Amino acid sequence: LTTAIFQKMQQRQYPQSRADVKQIFVDNGVPADKFDGVVDSFAATSMVSLFDRNTQNYNIRGVPAFLVNGKYMIKPGSIRSQEQFNQLVAFLLNKKD
Repeated sequence: LTTAIFQKMQQRQYPQSRADVKQIFVDNGVPADKFDGVVDSFAATSMVSLFDRNTQNYNIRGVPAFLVNGKYMIKPGSIRSQEQFNQLVAFLLNKKD
């Protein structure tokens, strides 16, 4: 499925609805009823609810967004290297407020 979804994105064939997403899964061998069962499951709906709540609580407006310890948001545009990012995350993880 990862390859199929990647190819759709590269061809700018973005899914516009749940039905579009479902069709990608069905086209790649996932039975429609299995897709519906997983997407409508308590676990999946709970994860979506948590994602939505966190997006609002942490004021996330775009991706990538990196939140450290639930209180520090790193702005990727200000980072110049992977090493600088790693050092900043380590510093924030160890910070005692």
